[in-house]
Amino acid sequence: MLQACTCPNTSQRNSFLQDVPYWMLQNRSQYLTQGVDSSHIVDGKTTEEIEKIATKRATIRVAQNIVHKLKEAYLSKSNRIKQKITNEMFIQMTKPIFDSLMNVDRLGIYINPNNEEVFALVRARGFDKDALSEGLHKMALDNQAVSILVAKVEEIFKDSINYGDVKVPIAM
Repeated sequence: MLQACTCPNTSQRNSFLQDVPYWMLQNRSQYLTQGVDSSHIVDGKTTEEIEKIATKRATIRVAQNIVHKLKEAYLSKSNRIKQKITNEMFIQMTKPIFDSLMNVDRLGIYINPNNEEVFALVRARGFDKDALSEGLHKMALDNQAVSILVAKVEEIFKDSINYGDVKVPIAM
């Protein structure tokens, strides 16, 4: 995101980045159950309202991350789903996955002072299996496909390590 800073010298770049949280500078693509997104402060909206919008968008990003992983699994050789699932159906899966996400924590918020863009970082700690199953069934997916997809989402959450909670020895 901010890695493309065109500041002409190092001191200006460091000054520009001094208040930017580390999570804004990281490649967070390996954190499937986390998402970052933003919204701009506009006239008539409070900062709190914009933070809520950015947080919701970041949560949608988590659902999109999960959909991407489901699609990768579907396209792999080890896929066991017999029903054909189109690209459009994968896009439509974002809503039931978003609706099923539970225990979504906002881990960070950053307001860019240069353009008043509000960034939010969230993490979903789990999902409601019944809500996800119901949402996927509404998409006309058969029982076998729904069962495998729900199991894959469960696997994604089990495999997702919360690196923020891992204690790394200092003398590594």
